[in-house]
Amino acid sequence: MPAKRDKRIFRTLRDYLDATGTSQKELAKVLGISEPHICNILRGRANASAILALRISRTCRVPIETLIESERVS
Repeated sequence: MPAKRDKRIFRTLRDYLDATGTSQKELAKVLGISEPHICNILRGRANASAILALRISRTCRVPIETLIESERVS
């Protein structure tokens, strides 16, 4: 069974792109990753590493806890 993709990072990145008018290409450059990798994260095909989650937190100005906190099971 494939690993569950973290939708919190997707929402944070999508919100950041929408709010700032930043392109995926520009964001990838700022984060130090390839444009295809950022695209795969946004499409739910890839997860972000811990280091990348920290970069996303700093770039998007969101607490790292919102990106890595475990989801509660209902």
